[in-house]
Amino acid sequence: LRFLVGVGATGFMLTRYLVIMEMAGPRYRTLLGVTDDAFFAVSGMLCTMVAYFVREWRTLLLIYTFPGVIFLLLAK
Repeated sequence: LRFLVGVGATGFMLTRYLVIMEMAGPRYRTLLGVTDDAFFAVSGMLCTMVAYFVREWRTLLLIYTFPGVIFLLLAK
């Protein structure tokens, strides 16, 4: 379970940010960095709302890591 949490969260967030910065031209890097941070803030609020309704922490971790696992399975 801890492995899935690590794979689904930390590595994905850093890689996503680096890919965004490398793919964007110098003119748009600031805008895309701010947009990425805004999505991060909104996802933090959504995680809080999900945690309000799902009280079991193990179930909550599985819910949070599920998108990352699906992404890894679909990535080539």
